[in-house]
Amino acid sequence: MQMITHISSRSVRRVAATWLAFAVVSAGSAQAGFHVWTTHGPDEGSVVNALAIDPTTPSTLYAGTQTGLFKSTNSGNRWEALNLASTEAATRALAIDPLTPNTLYVGTAGGLFKSTNSGSTWDSILRDVPAPALDVISALAIDPATATTVYAASYPDGDGQVFKSTDGGRTWSKGSSVGLVFALRVDLSLPGTLYAGSASGVLKSIDGGATWQVILNPSSSAIFHVFDVMIDPVTSSTFYAGTQNGVYKSTDGGGNWHLTGPGPSASGTRTIAIDPHTPTTVYTGTNDGVFKSTDGGASRGEFNAGLTSLTINALAIDPHRPTTVYVATTNGVFDIEQAAEDSPTPTPTNTPRATDTLAARTPTNTLKAGTSVSTPTPTSPAIGTDATQMAGGGGGCAVNHSHATDSHPFARLLAPIVILWCVRRRKPSAVA
Repeated sequence: MQMITHISSRSVRRVAATWLAFAVVSAGSAQAGFHVWTTHGPDEGSVVNALAIDPTTPSTLYAGTQTGLFKSTNSGNRWEALNLASTEAATRALAIDPLTPNTLYVGTAGGLFKSTNSGSTWDSILRDVPAPALDVISALAIDPATATTVYAASYPDGDGQVFKSTDGGRTWSKGSSVGLVFALRVDLSLPGTLYAGSASGVLKSIDGGATWQVILNPSSSAIFHVFDVMIDPVTSSTFYAGTQNGVYKSTDGGGNWHLTGPGPSASGTRTIAIDPHTPTTVYTGTNDGVFKSTDGGASRGEFNAGLTSLTINALAIDPHRPTTVYVATTNGVFDIEQAAEDSPTPTPTNTPRATDTLAARTPTNTLKAGTSVSTPTPTSPAIGTDATQMAGGGGGCAVNHSHATDSHPFARLLAPIVILWCVRRRKPSAVA
């Protein structure tokens, strides 16, 4: 500690102030995207109908919009338009081959297209089907176990059907009429079983889409819109259905359903996404924005800070970093970076707050500085306040570096000056 003996009290305070100010600015910048949605397009905030994320390279995204198909290779920061060579630009559905991600399928208002080189070139498929079937492709699904098996829902002339291909789209067979289909999901645990969210409820097929039966229509009416169906990636008997009246859940493979909540009801739930690592975390996209549940849908909170459009058409979760979520809205694609450690359940006022005392805290490292500042502070254990253990303005401090290899960047930034501060306060005679 010989060097410290030559540092004056004024110098310590000056260095402390400089480092602390820099740390506040740096922390604010680093946390600006946490719990707040941001957007970078595409196409000047156009209506986005569909999203797909590359399962092996999650920084690659595809967005289907009313004006065409776009691709990003840097997590949505920049986008490029892809040429489908279609007279109908509106893109309604996207599907990426889970085994060969450079193969993808795109459903538009003018037919079905396939690319085997990540969107550089395209071929029109579903050509052996009578022309009316090409009017609108509303949903797509790929069998993850046999990726050459592809399903496409079409809605020509008011008579919707689901088509099946077992050779990657070269030839197709047509199933029975099902009406308008919004979503298709393949059951991994039951070969040949798939589910459809439709204008008449949740439909189930056990023969690869040849025939269908209704398994959810609580109103027993001719029209009960189910806009999305999701299967729990860990417990395949657990389903979620996004409907015009909210989110329904089944824990017995679709035999029985109950309405979850509280949360959106009359506004309608348009899309659902389940955290692949923590399947009790469920996101729902509605006409009133995004809602998040961390208890399997029993409760949920608004998750809308930063959104400029509350009409959510699609959701996508980064499979490698599930705290990163993307949404397709009527005003572009938005993404959010949540705290990596124990991200909070959102609240209706999910916005950063000003606090009177700055603190950096990690689960294994304690770093507290009793200097009074005002800064936005996420309500996460990674960076938060602990007023009961701090002395505001008095210069009290506590440093716990028993686990120095597991420290938060903000804590590492402040650590040198806080240690210096502690030495100054506890050994005043050691500093001139």
